[in-house]
Amino acid sequence: MMYVTNPFCLPLLFMVWVIELYLFAAFVRLVMTQIPSARQSNLYQQIRLLTDFMPEAVAKRLPKGKEQSSPTWLAWLIVLVSGIILRHLLIIIITT
Repeated sequence: MMYVTNPFCLPLLFMVWVIELYLFAAFVRLVMTQIPSARQSNLYQQIRLLTDFMPEAVAKRLPKGKEQSSPTWLAWLIVLVSGIILRHLLIIIITT
């Protein structure tokens, strides 16, 4: 549990919660991808709509080679690692 004594830090704390929810939804989506029967479920489709827009936007901006485009896992890696780093930076800002 994180307590905030400065009311000006509440928007930053809200951003931390949003990032944590996104990371959790992305984790659930990646786990459900490994289960073949779960790919047809409505829950999987809804989670995919929530999480796939960020890696798709990152993949559009990655440089493309002459023969092939960048791998899809690279966009996911960039999004998830930057989300974790941003979350930690916001927590450091809030707690100091």
